[in-house]
Amino acid sequence: MKSILLKVGIGLVIAATSVTSVAAGSGGPVQGNKLAVVIASDTVTGGGTPAPAAPCAQTNLFRQGQVVVFRMWGVNVKLDGAALTDKNVTSAVVKIPGLKKLLPFTYGLHGTAPNQVSFWTAVFPTKGYPLGVVDFTIIVKTKAVKKTAHQKAVKSLTGTYSQRGFPSVSRLTVTP
Repeated sequence: MKSILLKVGIGLVIAATSVTSVAAGSGGPVQGNKLAVVIASDTVTGGGTPAPAAPCAQTNLFRQGQVVVFRMWGVNVKLDGAALTDKNVTSAVVKIPGLKKLLPFTYGLHGTAPNQVSFWTAVFPTKGYPLGVVDFTIIVKTKAVKKTAHQKAVKSLTGTYSQRGFPSVSRLTVTP
């Protein structure tokens, strides 16, 4: 019973703190929009100095020198809700203000069997990055799909997510 309550509790926390975004031409709320790509993202601790209190702890506050790990999941609504994977995505990156290079996402398995899950990750070392809010943007480009006997043709889509407009306490922040 404790295990079930813990899993439900963790699921509710993740659902409450995950950031959901819409893409392909929509910049407003999810409700009432016709969506093409839906992106869910969060940030977790990934090491660095000073060492975080726990590995993979979900947070938006990182001390300068710690490593931010972006996690991302998504679906292509135009492909009947197909999960965004390395098979149907051309590129997935994080754009950080002040960084010249885009941070690439990598798709892969995480965890151990039987609880393995697949999602996208990108790493942002904050060493030397200025203190304050980091208004990152996630950009995902899907592959075009040609019409087949079982599937309709779907053009390539670009989905973006940004945390701009959220209250500052909810945004990724580098602290002293």
